[in-house]
Amino acid sequence: MIAVVTGASRGVGRGAAIGLAEAGFHVFATGRNIDSADLPDGVVRIRCDHLRDEETASHAARLMAPRRRGLIVNIGFWAAQKHLGNVIYGVSKAATDKMTADMAHELRPHGVAVVSLYPGLVRTEAVMAAAAGGWLDLSNSESPEFIGRVVAALANRPSIMESSGKVLVAAAVAEELGVRDIDGKQPRPLTLETV
Repeated sequence: MIAVVTGASRGVGRGAAIGLAEAGFHVFATGRNIDSADLPDGVVRIRCDHLRDEETASHAARLMAPRRRGLIVNIGFWAAQKHLGNVIYGVSKAATDKMTADMAHELRPHGVAVVSLYPGLVRTEAVMAAAAGGWLDLSNSESPEFIGRVVAALANRPSIMESSGKVLVAAAVAEELGVRDIDGKQPRPLTLETV
């Protein structure tokens, strides 16, 4: 299977690219600093600036539709449903969920599923720096690669069209599909009340 991971230079995008590659996907990774990203050798790097439309005209759905299969995963977060951080962050995450719902509606006749996937507390460099200060509990955190593992499991799920247009919580999907993190742990799903 083929996966295109945008923003794969660092953080969740980098972790997703690694997780998908480890699951056997042929991964194409994009980003401004993708050339220097710490990624497995088999990952194909495509340098582009996602702020420039002319560099990111993504035709993935056009390739999936004639084949009547495919999965598009947008990374959302609870800020779409609850004030977390600031207005801009909340609006961007709400827009991600709405984009997911509308894309799913338009792509359903073509057999292409679209979901918004909410990670938990991901052990990115910024989170690890905050944890070093002693005020952040990492006991229920997720590795960046965990998202890639969950996406790989979703892509192989025969009933993925039933989830199209929905918000999915990565840890809940992992529990359902038997996906574990790289350390063998099963992260607990966050909820609107616990985030």
